[in-house]
Amino acid sequence: MPVVNGAHVISMNNYTIVSDGYGEKGIKKTYEDEFFICENLNVYNKNLHPNFNFSCFCLIDGHNGKNTANFLKKNLAQELSNSFTKIQETYDDILPIPDHFIRIGVNSACKKIDENLSLEYPGCKDGATCVIILIKNDFAYIANIGDSFAYLCRYLNNAHRAIDLVDIHKPWVLSEKERIIKHGGTIENGRINDIIDVTRAFGDFPLKKYGLLCRGTFKKFKITSDDNFILLGTDGFFSFVDINHVTNEIVALSKKEERLVNVEKKKTVFDAKAICKNMVEHAIIDKKSQDNVTVILIKFLHTLK
Repeated sequence: MPVVNGAHVISMNNYTIVSDGYGEKGIKKTYEDEFFICENLNVYNKNLHPNFNFSCFCLIDGHNGKNTANFLKKNLAQELSNSFTKIQETYDDILPIPDHFIRIGVNSACKKIDENLSLEYPGCKDGATCVIILIKNDFAYIANIGDSFAYLCRYLNNAHRAIDLVDIHKPWVLSEKERIIKHGGTIENGRINDIIDVTRAFGDFPLKKYGLLCRGTFKKFKITSDDNFILLGTDGFFSFVDINHVTNEIVALSKKEERLVNVEKKKTVFDAKAICKNMVEHAIIDKKSQDNVTVILIKFLHTLK
């Protein structure tokens, strides 16, 4: 299967991606997160135009159950591939791909997933948030639904900086709050109708009539040789750690991994999962996270010129 968890090595034009993820339930009784990495979306549709053949990285944070998170892991990559295959019928090889094509493609796939989920689990009361990153050569596109995070580590002004890649969808965000109230919902104790503390999610069907959306907000950036990695994490991770500490720690661990592979020859593959595990344990053991904790590391290994 193309979306099974495990080490992924993906070659792009001027760099290579090594990516993996790791998660633990922490102090909670159950683990409701999921993640997947799909190296090429054309494994689902062989007719997918090469310019839409993205590598896809997806972090899923379930709540109040696992049905929605499991359904997303099983079906989202397929729906993204289907959606882009339909969009390419109006595509005329423009590069870079117009941004609205990405927005339409991702949101159409998310809508289809939510519709199919409602048929598979009628009245489903659990849900999931999701952050999706699509990468093709020079560009990365980020779509977020909910309250998970993604940061780019870029070398800037003689230091490694963490750059926020997502908008967070919480009841305290004014535009999100206004939409919920406009649809007859209430914000109680920081939650929609005192039930969930996010304003966009898959599933949670009893709350959809109150303005809960399954539609992403988007960002895009051009990948350069100054970019070190992207880190995706659930709120159970980023709500408890210091992003600057995490950034510097991953930079140090990455240098160690690269030295073991390239200089000391003690490893044959950069161990992204080991770094993810280190970060998860830092959040749970050192920072006492009260939630499931899951992260994905997308490490850029740039070609030396």
